[in-house]
Amino acid sequence: MATPKVWVKLNHNGNQDVVDHVQLLIKGEKQTQLFEASLGLDLDLSTISNFVPYDQLTTEKIIGWCEAQHADEIAETKLNIENIINEQLAPSREMRLFS
Repeated sequence: MATPKVWVKLNHNGNQDVVDHVQLLIKGEKQTQLFEASLGLDLDLSTISNFVPYDQLTTEKIIGWCEAQHADEIAETKLNIENIINEQLAPSREMRLFS
């Protein structure tokens, strides 16, 4: 996954610059085919137990939060990307003009 884009609440329960939405770019590649999908995820702020200041965040930390809260959605997106790439490599149908 690429570096995520984040949206922050400027103030949430006394904490400043709290990440509450993440835009992930999920990529898949096989042989010569590449496909990307953008996935917007809201983070559940009610689960914050150990606040991390914005200037101490890492890409790995943000992706970890997303994977913990949206594992099924991320897995489904990765599977969809894999299926699209497989279809590009070995098409199961084609478009034809009917006249």
